[in-house]
Amino acid sequence: LGKVSYSAYLYQWLLVVALVYLGVEIKNWYFIPLTAITLLIAFLSYQYIESPLRRSQGSLAKVAAIYLLLPLLVIFTLLHFAKQYDGIPQRLGNNCNQAYQAISNSDNLQRHRCHSFQTNDISQCLMTDSKGKQTALLLGDSHASHYWTLASELAIDADIKIYGRTSSSCLFSPNVAQYEKGPLNQNCRNYVADAIGLMAQLKPDYVLISQRWLGYGQSIFVLDQGEKKPTTISLEQSVKNTIDMIISTGAIPVFILPIAENGIDASKCFYRQLRLGSDAERCHIVEGGYQSQQITAIETLLKNKAADYPQLILIDPKQAQCDQARCISSAEGLPFYDDAHHINDFAAEWLARKIITHSGNPLKTE
Repeated sequence: LGKVSYSAYLYQWLLVVALVYLGVEIKNWYFIPLTAITLLIAFLSYQYIESPLRRSQGSLAKVAAIYLLLPLLVIFTLLHFAKQYDGIPQRLGNNCNQAYQAISNSDNLQRHRCHSFQTNDISQCLMTDSKGKQTALLLGDSHASHYWTLASELAIDADIKIYGRTSSSCLFSPNVAQYEKGPLNQNCRNYVADAIGLMAQLKPDYVLISQRWLGYGQSIFVLDQGEKKPTTISLEQSVKNTIDMIISTGAIPVFILPIAENGIDASKCFYRQLRLGSDAERCHIVEGGYQSQQITAIETLLKNKAADYPQLILIDPKQAQCDQARCISSAEGLPFYDDAHHINDFAAEWLARKIITHSGNPLKTE
């Protein structure tokens, strides 16, 4: 047993990882069969890999090729295969595969193309084919991107032509530079300048803003006025500056409020429950944690601004998603989330339909 102990130590970890990857829920009684299988694999490894390697009279190059390069080639081939086929969702079972394929089919490729400067041609980022006289522009970070389909559905219903330009982790606010661990984030600075240029070019009637506000903190924004010593401003001041700038262009500011989140990856939870044959309602979000408190503070801030600016329009997807303190994370047998705080295009369309049906389209101002 001592001769195979180190091999057993290595292979037991590989077995556990393989079971997790395959979506198998590991229970306590699995210890006995897993131990037996581990010892069997360790014995075979010792007998046919380790012992021959010790007795081998081959050159160092030959040994390295067989026992190092060949396994690495196999590993990288398998990794490439998994990446090529989206992680091989078939491994999770038919129900999970069907849900995954449905979500993949609903994915709006245009929003990815118009995110983080994938294209500089704004005509490729026209989200609707509306012939309406009014125009809108969607701006913000990845949370604006995940609301892409929601915004386009509302615009279609209101007969508004809408464009979109978003960028990851970039706060849209005038005269603001973001600093990450010291240096200036030049990509975000370029994005804000580009977005302001688009407002001048398109002259939109509405400017829709969505951001993951809680991802930026309460006072990390710096006035970008070419000063050697930057000036920190509050989140509230940043929001006020954004509203003032939009209004100064003659457009109506529209803020899309945050989606529900509690720090848990609702997508992983959904697929786990589906594999186990359990109720996906276990993955619904119960508000009350740190993220919920931060979101509530942001909602309060924006609603206070709506009281100060009568022309400001707020769109609250949580009115369609949440009932009291519980927010759904799936509907019609499909998940809403891609991770802990981004929704997919199926969810965005579902929420838009609910808003239009139950609350009325906020973009229909006439």
